[in-house]
Amino acid sequence: MNTSAKGAAYEAGFRKQYEESRVDARTKVYWQPPKPRQHSTGFDSMAWTIRWDDEGDLVWATEPTLFEFKAGILSCAAAKRLQARLYGFRPSFCTVAVVHKTNGKEYCEH
Repeated sequence: MNTSAKGAAYEAGFRKQYEESRVDARTKVYWQPPKPRQHSTGFDSMAWTIRWDDEGDLVWATEPTLFEFKAGILSCAAAKRLQARLYGFRPSFCTVAVVHKTNGKEYCEH
């Protein structure tokens, strides 16, 4: 859970990078909660990505993704095990992603 200033800063950095990777004016990422904060309420964040066409009609939307952030260096194998455990605690309409640091990447997402 994101209970530290370090974790909140890591989450804010990932959100910015995640949103910038979807640089289309008709595509938007919606976060819940809207801003990273220090909390301990289960998953750190939830996001949906929604895209509209030129007329403003919905083209597609992703199912909600629950994010768990680990600001410390974590192996990909450990992140995948954590993701598998978290699937047991998620609502059935959501997916789960674990974002962590590796020796080579700031944001590794599973």
